[in-house]
Amino acid sequence: MSTPIDYELDDLFQALAASVRRDVLAQLRQGPAATNDLLSPHTMTPHNLMAHLRRLETGGLVESSKQGRERFYALRPGSFAPALRWMRQQEELWPEEQEGEPSDLPRWAEDSTALTVTRVLRAPRPAVWRCLTEPDLLRQWFAPRPAEVTGVEIEPRAGGRFYTVIRYMGQSMPGDGLVLEIVEQQRLTWTNMLLTGWRPAAGVDLPFTATIEIADHVEGTIYRAAARHPDTATAERHEALGFSQGWGLAAEQLGRLAATLT
Repeated sequence: MSTPIDYELDDLFQALAASVRRDVLAQLRQGPAATNDLLSPHTMTPHNLMAHLRRLETGGLVESSKQGRERFYALRPGSFAPALRWMRQQEELWPEEQEGEPSDLPRWAEDSTALTVTRVLRAPRPAVWRCLTEPDLLRQWFAPRPAEVTGVEIEPRAGGRFYTVIRYMGQSMPGDGLVLEIVEQQRLTWTNMLLTGWRPAAGVDLPFTATIEIADHVEGTIYRAAARHPDTATAERHEALGFSQGWGLAAEQLGRLAATLT
């Protein structure tokens, strides 16, 4: 059962999940700053910056105040204390190394073109893998509720199709792509920039390549997902559209579904 500290940690880690928000925190280490000052180093709109700042406030990492006509932001003292306590408690349980092929995802977390989500799923790795690669199971978790997957086709092989249709608020949003790499019970990578037959996709509104990695963990399975984009601006737009929250909720749905398969 979730406790208040669990919800506090969820908000904090989700706030840290985007590289642009970590950059803002680094800016604020120099002292309080006005919104326009925080915006100037970034290639994003004021609207997108405000979305990131709201997420940082929700996570308890920053606080804001109105001074005249401007709003200033500052680091919130002691905001990392809950996360540090939790990490110290988990340190003895966290495996130092994972078996399998080396992962690029930790390096991607420092890449401004990539967005990442990490969760510990309380389900065994074989069950999680089934949910990633079996269409009838993928349909049940891939879209964060209340959105739903109404169509899915996945061919779990390099060059296979990765196709979904997500329905939300009366609109159907098809997404077509290609599986680039699959390592059994370890890694699945696909992109919406290529189609079957390795044909380049035309007119993709939000191009990215996604990788999901899973590995054994003392509590079940560690799940790491990353979406890499052609440039920082596209990554920031994806984040502003709700990447961290949406992909995080979907991962949690995956964990609950996989737990029922054991």
